Amino acid sequence: MRKYFNFFFLLIILTTSIRCRQTNTSELTMPEKQYNLYAFRSGQLSNIGYYLYFDLPNAGSVVTGNVVLSFFLQNSQQAVILDFKNAKQRLKSIQHNEKDVPYRIEYDHIVIEGSNFDAGENQLEISFLVDSSDNLLMTYQSFASALTPGGSDLFPCFEQPDLRASFLLNLQTPSTWNSASVADVLRARNSDNRQSVAFARSRIISPTAFRFVSGHFDTLSWQNDVGNNIRIFLPKNITPEISEKAVSFAALQQDLLEQTSSFLQLSIPFDKTTIIFTNDNPERVASYPGLLIYPVKLLVDSSLLSQNGLQLVAKQSVKQWISGLVSFVGDRDNLFEDALVEKITDKVLVFSQHAIDYESANKKEDSVKTEKNRACQQLELISVTMGDSLFAQGLTSFFTTYSWGSANEEDFVREMELIGNQPKQK
Repeated sequence: MRKYFNFFFLLIILTTSIRCRQTNTSELTMPEKQYNLYAFRSGQLSNIGYYLYFDLPNAGSVVTGNVVLSFFLQNSQQAVILDFKNAKQRLKSIQHNEKDVPYRIEYDHIVIEGSNFDAGENQLEISFLVDSSDNLLMTYQSFASALTPGGSDLFPCFEQPDLRASFLLNLQTPSTWNSASVADVLRARNSDNRQSVAFARSRIISPTAFRFVSGHFDTLSWQNDVGNNIRIFLPKNITPEISEKAVSFAALQQDLLEQTSSFLQLSIPFDKTTIIFTNDNPERVASYPGLLIYPVKLLVDSSLLSQNGLQLVAKQSVKQWISGLVSFVGDRDNLFEDALVEKITDKVLVFSQHAIDYESANKKEDSVKTEKNRACQQLELISVTMGDSLFAQGLTSFFTTYSWGSANEEDFVREMELIGNQPKQK
């Protein structure tokens, strides 16, 4: 009897010990502890890659997704925490080495104990649903995640600015749809009224910068004398006049991209650009590496090439650059990034000799600037103190130093001080 008692006592101790090994992640997964989680994962994860697959039926049906997530894990004694909005309703399964993996959901996070992994290279395969209530299924029968927040709103991921990754994407769509993403299309094959679209591997970007669009669009193409090509997506049944304006718009967009390249003395940080014009309500303007979203109303309105219209297009060109090259960490740094986009936009428009009334254009912005106003004033002070030439050199140095990585406001100021303190050449 005593023998059995000792056995059960030992079993209780072992069970308690195993339970105690479960990582206490509450201090990381609570929404207000976001930056604790960032710091935890930054020291734990590297070499991240996503292979994404989406099956897009006609509008009104459930969209399913699958992601193969590869990563290097520094320490297998700690939990791996992914971000995924509404995970309880949308998560279907998680596998590691073709075996189901136990997990738990805390807030909008998926927590998997480190004991399920090995230190070094690991791979997870996750199946999930894309909730149509997220406004991802559009009324014109188009799945258009490019028009909504990305990252964990769309798929399970490590959603933080400094955990940049490469992306591979494969879409299954109706055969009449057209698709675009942050990387170029490798191939599209039709079979039985369905289309398989495979995209090239993207450059290293933040999960929040990953987007794609697929749906019933007419497509155009514009190419300049040196072979730079822009794809244009337009809603169906657009008039020839609007199509012509879209081509002119693409030419302006490419010109401003090239002017930004010349001003920063850096190559364009994405391979090709696709411009998508939508009939969405509310109207949306958004920019991601190689992908630009505009309302088609911009082509209908006669103010397309007006001062405000020109500044809008230039600003989206600059935003493409920054989101493609550098991820800014933290809410305050995001406001600094917005201010930096505005400052570079002004410089590019002057550099490119595009005429614009800066005073009247900027007055509309003043009423909505809060914390960003401080960043704008700081950038203006740095620009005036350094002068145009050194300020441009500082921008080139900053983007060269932090390309394909993450940075913050302090990194920018430090880089500017390094350039500004260089001895002047006689």
